[in-house]
Amino acid sequence: MRKSDSLYRGQRIALATIHKKELYLNPACEKILGTSLFTCGEKINTDLFGTFSGEVERKGTQKETVLQKCYLGMEISGSALGLANEGSFGPHPFIPFVPSACETLVFVDKNRQLTIFETMISLKTNYQHKECLSETDLAEFLAHVLFPSHGLIVRPNIWRDKQILFKGIQDFCELKKAIAVSCQNSPDGMAHIETDMRAHMNPTRGRIIQKVGIRLFRRLTRLCPTCKTPGWGITNLKRGRPCSICDYPTELPVSYVWSCAICPYKEESPFPGAHLNADPGQCNLCNP
Repeated sequence: MRKSDSLYRGQRIALATIHKKELYLNPACEKILGTSLFTCGEKINTDLFGTFSGEVERKGTQKETVLQKCYLGMEISGSALGLANEGSFGPHPFIPFVPSACETLVFVDKNRQLTIFETMISLKTNYQHKECLSETDLAEFLAHVLFPSHGLIVRPNIWRDKQILFKGIQDFCELKKAIAVSCQNSPDGMAHIETDMRAHMNPTRGRIIQKVGIRLFRRLTRLCPTCKTPGWGITNLKRGRPCSICDYPTELPVSYVWSCAICPYKEESPFPGAHLNADPGQCNLCNP
């Protein structure tokens, strides 16, 4: 689709983070947009919007939260350009019992009144948790979650005192101590262990954030065919590929929907394989 040189070349974008996400985002931002990211340092605390460890509950949706982060970074820094990320982890929305990661980035250009979201759902996550009585129960779990290159969080399994919480564990001796303290302070005598999903503690997550960033930065180099606003990109899928037996429209995609973030202009482009009819197993009439 239509591409131009970056309109943001030579400018700087405020990245709202305290978890070193600039390490994953800045190289691609500089290469694709010719733009550098800067953080607000100790002036910002994005944990106010929620923590993976559970001591601060996220109150809004993923999109609401990431936008609040972005606005806060722009306000603190005084920048007209902002970027923020928010992730969530849990069962895959379409594949039962399979863990997945959902990463959302938002870019805001205050002067153009432009807000662009980019989201990616990935199966490449080490998101896991386990209850244990001691560190001797954990050999298989630790290998699966890539410890110690990926950090862990430990707390009492029945968590009454929120102060008893150990984050960013990447050392076996620290892990052993954290488990012992957590077991002692849980009525059931067990510790709860989970992967630390903060970006600076989880390289697997960092690589997904990087991929979403590349997608967003490339999108910002594309201009709307009519109003020339940056951010022209795929925003939806048109569904309805017909069943090969009864011709009833299914949920399988037919085309990509491209749109502008400012004006109402849209275009469609074919989805790969859209010329083929859908398998009856995907049809709500043939396979209700």
